[in-house]
Amino acid sequence: MGNCVAKRNYRFFVGYLLLLTFNCIYGLIACVGVLLYDALAPEMSPNGSASSGNGGGFEQFLHSLMTYPDAAVLALLAFCFMWSVGGLTMYHLNLLSTDMTTNEDIKNTYAKRRNPNRACCLVNCVRRCFPPLYPSFVRVPRLADASARSVLPCAVLPDSVAVVVSAPEKSDTDEQAALLE
Repeated sequence: MGNCVAKRNYRFFVGYLLLLTFNCIYGLIACVGVLLYDALAPEMSPNGSASSGNGGGFEQFLHSLMTYPDAAVLALLAFCFMWSVGGLTMYHLNLLSTDMTTNEDIKNTYAKRRNPNRACCLVNCVRRCFPPLYPSFVRVPRLADASARSVLPCAVLPDSVAVVVSAPEKSDTDEQAALLE
């Protein structure tokens, strides 16, 4: 394709993937912790579901699965998401450490020759996560000047506030007042 989509937002994307992976790990640990706490210490559980204690650890764990089915489902979902999101996170951390783009990795651009931009892992991470801010190509809509402020039906705006030009719409109160007359 020859374009760089993530020039401005790659650091935010990698940060999002890292936080999502840690959130999945935290959710898995919390759900399994609730299940194990109820299975190993039933006399201290918040719902007071005490089992006889004669059945052993596995039966108590099954009882805790029946007591907290939502924690079991969330633990299963967190486990599945952890592997899929974690794999994507590890892939992008590998790309970050080797200073490659996804396109260069898929096309094997540097299979026969060395990447000219590659440095040590720390330098690559700093270079990709803290680059200079590139100019934005987002077009901002044309803003109104100070003369349009008198048309707007709102409170007095300071001079530093720019407003978008739009025609005032009829409100429901105007229509209700017209009906009452």
